[in-house]
Amino acid sequence: SLGMASWQAGVCLGGRLVAQILASRARRPGDTLTQQSAFSSSQAVLNSGVQVDLEARDFEGLTPLHTAILALNVAMRPSDLCPRVLSTQARDRLDCVHMLLQMGANHTSQEIKSNKTVLHLAVQAANPTLVQLLLELPRGDLRTFVNMKAHGNTALHMAAALPPGPAQEAIVRHLLAAGADPTLRNLENEQPVHLLRPGPGPEGLRQLLKRSRV
Repeated sequence: SLGMASWQAGVCLGGRLVAQILASRARRPGDTLTQQSAFSSSQAVLNSGVQVDLEARDFEGLTPLHTAILALNVAMRPSDLCPRVLSTQARDRLDCVHMLLQMGANHTSQEIKSNKTVLHLAVQAANPTLVQLLLELPRGDLRTFVNMKAHGNTALHMAAALPPGPAQEAIVRHLLAAGADPTLRNLENEQPVHLLRPGPGPEGLRQLLKRSRV
């Protein structure tokens, strides 16, 4: 619908626009917000008790939180391990993610086409900062969340398949610390360790994953 398209577009544009989208989703015609006032006004929407459907899907099967995570991934490239140096655009989009989560967006929702959660999307983008944020969410069963599968692959499978480097190592360690199970197999009967690229680069992770399987 047009309303859903507006919502998704607003999420992509940044955190300060989220209140304007919320207002339209809450069917409050005539409620116009400037970009300067939108972020503070969003708190009023958040506290007003207005019901907003945070699980509505766009034509690609994405929830608003999926869309916000994808937009944040783009803004954070190349991935940075230190959130203190995020660009203004990335900070705005991170604010948007925080706000959606504060409003009750379900971080375990899976997109329709590939069954990916927001954790899968963060891992796929080699974004350790976002992976850590998602794993620190206080609600829900963390072990179940971290081991959810997208077409057979857990987030740890996807992390093992990333190009070797500091981002991959940080993500794998975050996932294991959160309870990722290295013994789980995908549809090809592969464990995460089998998806590491050949060569000396990921040898440390290879040993770590093998030890973790015991």
